[in-house]
Amino acid sequence: MHNNAEGKVVRDCIHGDIFVSNKFLKIIDTCEFQRLRRIRQLAIVNLLFPCAEHTRFSHCLGTFHIMGRIIEHFEKEFENINIKIDSRDKEVALAAALLHDIGHGPFSHTFEEICSYKGMNHELWTIRIITDKSTNLNKVLVENFDQNFPNDVATLIGKSVYKQNYLDGKIDLNFILSSLVSSQIDADRMDYILRDSIHTGVSYGKIDISRIIKSMTIKKNEDKYTLCVYEKYLPDIESYLLSRYQMHKGVYNHSFKCEMEGVIKKIFFRMKELFKCNYLDKYKIPKGIMPILTDREYTLEEYLSIDDSTLLYLFTELRNSDDLILSKLCKCVIDRNKFEQINDIENMSEYKSKLIDDLKRIGYEVKDLDKEYFWLEVSKNYKAYEISKDNIFIYDNRGNIKDLSTVSNIISQSVCEEKTDTFINKDILNILIESKKLQV
Repeated sequence: MHNNAEGKVVRDCIHGDIFVSNKFLKIIDTCEFQRLRRIRQLAIVNLLFPCAEHTRFSHCLGTFHIMGRIIEHFEKEFENINIKIDSRDKEVALAAALLHDIGHGPFSHTFEEICSYKGMNHELWTIRIITDKSTNLNKVLVENFDQNFPNDVATLIGKSVYKQNYLDGKIDLNFILSSLVSSQIDADRMDYILRDSIHTGVSYGKIDISRIIKSMTIKKNEDKYTLCVYEKYLPDIESYLLSRYQMHKGVYNHSFKCEMEGVIKKIFFRMKELFKCNYLDKYKIPKGIMPILTDREYTLEEYLSIDDSTLLYLFTELRNSDDLILSKLCKCVIDRNKFEQINDIENMSEYKSKLIDDLKRIGYEVKDLDKEYFWLEVSKNYKAYEISKDNIFIYDNRGNIKDLSTVSNIISQSVCEEKTDTFINKDILNILIESKKLQV
């Protein structure tokens, strides 16, 4: 970081120099935000792409920077519709961009599925961390901005989660700003697509952020105001959407990543099973993991106490567990011991039926193959463009506003993929068969 009287310049490998004013530096210095240094952006992907070690911390800084550029662009657009964005509105939008991922847990979305309680997800945890008066972050927001600032930031992030596609009859500044925080073209996606592509070393995520920002405008059509992009920038938006699609195909939904995420879920399933039978060495379990094992809601303090290092320590310790199944599963993650992928089977249904029958003949009965520790089946689907969520509208040369899917010859609902990856671990299967024989 380089010092400046009014703030500091942070050197970022993606955006270059990012200026952060003193107010926002105090947000960054809170323990809740510093925790993001210990949560990798792409979780377990570093086992596949060795340089993918970047964190939620650097991504949030990048999103903050892009939001600043977007606001600067939209100040001119707002003048065309007689609306002014004041300094506080800017600060709320910048804080929302900076804090949008503060609610992520270790290993991000995988952990979210494991510890989901009453619908809690990282967005709702984000809102809770910002608004709860016990957090250092909340205190800093109140002291350096104003009493209502935390709630206004949380409201903006909340609108990003639950907003509509357009505005009826009037301009709502919060609606516009929330769309810039989270939509199919937003500061968040622009940063992580570019950042993730560079750190993984793939070539297809190199998007042109300047052109994408320049494409954005606000137009009124039939008494509805909406964010849209000028038609002349359609190739840039198509390139961006295809980049995101290819990142899903080549990185976010790579078969190895899906396999490791599935293994992590099985580790926790096995831990809960052993815990209920008092077979788990509780002294090796961090306190922040106990809510999962006891099926109770996390306290805010417990949730903020865990990060990637918590799970890595846990898996490293349990790699030496007396329970051979738990030990093998943890070695898969820590030592990168992969399952065997069997996607080349011509008829998977027949293969599974034969496997179940063969196991039954030797005395091992399978009730639900998906719940077996030796078997892993992961289904994923993703699209280049979501037609029913945060639609992207194109403002054409004749002044018409149309959905991107009706204008583009490249991007449509058909640009999508559904796939199922199937894996088997014969070492774990043999352990289960031997334990069954011993029981008999």
